[in-house]
Amino acid sequence: MKKITSLFLSLLLILSMCAGATTVAFAAQGDMVYFEKPTSWTGTPNCYVWGTGGTNSDWPGTPMKLVKGSIYSYEMPAEQENIIFNCGGYQTKDQTLQGEDKIFKISTDADTKQADGAWSYYEDADKKPSVGATPGTSSFTDKLDVKLAAKNSTSATYSVNGGSATAYTNGQIITIGADAKIGDKITLDLAAGDGTATVSKSYTYTKVAFSGAYVYLNNEAGWTTCNVYYWNGSMNNGWPGVKLTDTHKDPNGYYVLAIPQEYVGSVIFNNGSQQSDNLDIKTGQSMIYNNKTNVWEEYDTSAVQFKKVGTDAASPQYTDTDINIFAEATGGNGDITYKFSVQSGSVATVLSDYSKESSVMWSPQNFGEYKLIIEVKDTDGNTNSRTLDYTILDDTTSVRPVLKRITTSGSDKEVLVDEKATIDITATGGVVGTNLLFYKVEVTGPSGEKVNKPYYKLDNSFSFTPDEMGTYKVAVSVQNSKNATVTKIYEIDSVDAITPAGDPKVSSFTASKSGDSLKTGESIRFTATASGGTKPYEYKFSVNDKEMQSFSSSNTFDWSADTVGQYVVRVTIKDNDGKTAHKERIYNVTEAPTELMGDVTLDGAVDMKDVILLQQYLAKITELSEKQKYVANVDKSSTINMKDVILIQQYIAKIIPIL
Repeated sequence: MKKITSLFLSLLLILSMCAGATTVAFAAQGDMVYFEKPTSWTGTPNCYVWGTGGTNSDWPGTPMKLVKGSIYSYEMPAEQENIIFNCGGYQTKDQTLQGEDKIFKISTDADTKQADGAWSYYEDADKKPSVGATPGTSSFTDKLDVKLAAKNSTSATYSVNGGSATAYTNGQIITIGADAKIGDKITLDLAAGDGTATVSKSYTYTKVAFSGAYVYLNNEAGWTTCNVYYWNGSMNNGWPGVKLTDTHKDPNGYYVLAIPQEYVGSVIFNNGSQQSDNLDIKTGQSMIYNNKTNVWEEYDTSAVQFKKVGTDAASPQYTDTDINIFAEATGGNGDITYKFSVQSGSVATVLSDYSKESSVMWSPQNFGEYKLIIEVKDTDGNTNSRTLDYTILDDTTSVRPVLKRITTSGSDKEVLVDEKATIDITATGGVVGTNLLFYKVEVTGPSGEKVNKPYYKLDNSFSFTPDEMGTYKVAVSVQNSKNATVTKIYEIDSVDAITPAGDPKVSSFTASKSGDSLKTGESIRFTATASGGTKPYEYKFSVNDKEMQSFSSSNTFDWSADTVGQYVVRVTIKDNDGKTAHKERIYNVTEAPTELMGDVTLDGAVDMKDVILLQQYLAKITELSEKQKYVANVDKSSTINMKDVILIQQYIAKIIPIL
């Protein structure tokens, strides 16, 4: 068992190191390599090549050209650096290109699949004129830089689409296709000679629609060097990434870089000593990073811009569940109005037509896949839109309990102080065993004291008498007959008078993190909803009586505390008639931990012991404490995975400066 475990960990280590490796040497189009075939090999040998760029060949590769005797040659394609010579059932180990006009000669294990040998300069290499272009015939999306080669020649020329011939030198780079349209083909003709012999080649480049992603950098922090490192799995562009220059700037002064589709996954902006978090991106997206505010958001050039868009409950949810869809847009001219729709298949239903109301409640009655469509426009008719994918599950077949909502005997989440209040629970699911659901309610008063002794029962109704004014927290748990449990915390306001039906009120004031404790620097998002009164509503947010976000249509507020202490976060809502209402949340902020990230062993250093321990944890061979999990999650994502292992290895190898 120990031997199997050791082999498994070794394999994990090898895989993760390979994933973190990068290649920096590539073949140029037209480079010639030579191979001396062993006498025991019969037939024509093949040359199989591959790399992280260019086009890989199919196994067993391309038959080589006989030069003389047992010497064969192969003209390398662009951007390939790895080679296997093979013939029949025999082949060499993986070899790395050592440069042009080199010959590989086998010296050991010729009649195996692990033949090895050495590279040397081939004295009889062909010295006739040759030309080449890197990349060769291929497609491109925007414009294309092509590196031209001319060897063993006294003169060389190129022409584009049959135009006049222009002289060039070996290694010169030309740019083509900037003004071409999607679908256009561009022909590049090369010719060279040495006074005795001439050679010519032709390449074709096709402009296609871009299928990757665009990343932008707002260099508000004033970095003197700006790099973009991107990767998807083991595919990466080599740390620290592409160095951005003025040629990468768009008309707004932002740096922009196109990422090929096969590399779209994650991005790090860095200046060599500082770097962003791991930033996720999907194919087709355009995202912008501000290196001063550390904000990573969707980027477009529309007159009306989205600042926020989302839901208060993450997908998936169940039928007949209340889901708040919200948005915030800025820019444009005059008032901004919002329209919310949901689409199932080809059928779209408008939830709320254009109005100043920036949120809407959706309670889906049918399960399936939906698209939530949020549209905005200004007074001049400038528009923008966002679409969110959302899944609604069937609660009638759910094994797990589905807790949908609670209702109170008073008004909407309001009860009278010193009077009996009844809470009714709506839940479904639990289709397993006896198909019964069991309910437990735990009530905590405004001062933090427990109001009742909770226990499970079949009754979905609970009563208590609030004896003080303020917000009561109601923790509702629903359990099926197999003890699977779902718990949600609701808030009920104890008041001396129920808000009149014609007055506005804060229906909900929720936070993205549960509990009332935060660490310094920890970000939290608040979302408020309003009801009653006259629409539309405006929202204002304050912290310890200091206004942080003035009245606007935005019902969300992002905040973090820089220092320890107690903070009162308040939302005030105002309806169209100027009537107001407010609600508060109280938080105790403590100092953030100062553990050394990556130090999984907690021994004060980041080294290979941390890598091995983390791999053991991922292989479910050992467990980690909560503190160890915190320092192991170096990319600060929602899970610990092989990405964290790779980042720690890159840090140990000094490929990245910090974790």
